[in-house]
Amino acid sequence: MNKFVVLAASALVSGAVFAEQPQKLTLDVDGVYCGGCSAKIGAALTEGGVKLEKKKETVGAAKEGNTLVIYYTLKGPLVPNKEKKGDTVRILAPTDKDIDLAAAAAKVQNAMTPHKAVCPPGLSVVLYGDLDEESAKKAKDALAKITGVDAKKSKVNIKEGEIVVRVTGKGSITTATLLDQLKAAQVAASTEKPKTEKEETEKKELKP
Repeated sequence: MNKFVVLAASALVSGAVFAEQPQKLTLDVDGVYCGGCSAKIGAALTEGGVKLEKKKETVGAAKEGNTLVIYYTLKGPLVPNKEKKGDTVRILAPTDKDIDLAAAAAKVQNAMTPHKAVCPPGLSVVLYGDLDEESAKKAKDALAKITGVDAKKSKVNIKEGEIVVRVTGKGSITTATLLDQLKAAQVAASTEKPKTEKEETEKKELKP
């Protein structure tokens, strides 16, 4: 009897640990114009529930260099766009599944970045789906009904299979809120980006 109790308890603990595993979200971040902007927005994202790794690094010679705070995502450091300064920066980062995206967006928008006047901070969530003209229209219409979503600044990219949802910082929004609304509109979407044929092939080759 005790053996079964132990097994049941272990199963419950394992289930709880599994349930607490963070989700990985693709986020489009605006306002990352310079290193100072990066640090402020990185701190805002962290306060909002996005799990970034904070590091202090010295730039330049040891004696004359400046110590900068850099926040790391799953794809590398949160730094300004190299191709065009001030452009949107896309990151991949872990978050709790019940993260309040509106609260995170509010933190980002209120970040006092050095270039706030010329490059206002903002946050969008990227969802993925198999889209066509009909489903793209349905997605846009569905997003327009959600309080806290800026439908005009949200985008649907049929070719890339992306639904970029601009969050305003008002109300309360989770990924479930967005996915359920899209599902109700008969648009299948996910937080995970589908693997390419090359990635799928490489994955199969790695299997013993």
